[in-house]
Amino acid sequence: MGYIAEFHLSSPLMQETAAVVPEMVFRTEELSLSEEPKFVFWASGGDFDRLESALPTDPTVEAYTRLADVVERRLYRVR
Repeated sequence: MGYIAEFHLSSPLMQETAAVVPEMVFRTEELSLSEEPKFVFWASGGDFDRLESALPTDPTVEAYTRLADVVERRLYRVR
């Protein structure tokens, strides 16, 4: 028998960006808090232009890269 769990974490990471695109859904692919922290996530359900305009002004984001662009969602890496 297997178990599936869904949970939500609260973090200051990208809160200002999320406030600009509240309709957007972010799904974590990878989170690393080692020497060079990075957050890899899928974004969907919102305005990607507003998201990409908000990321550089977010104080918790040093840089971002769009890794993939698939129908109705995009994969990003944030440092």
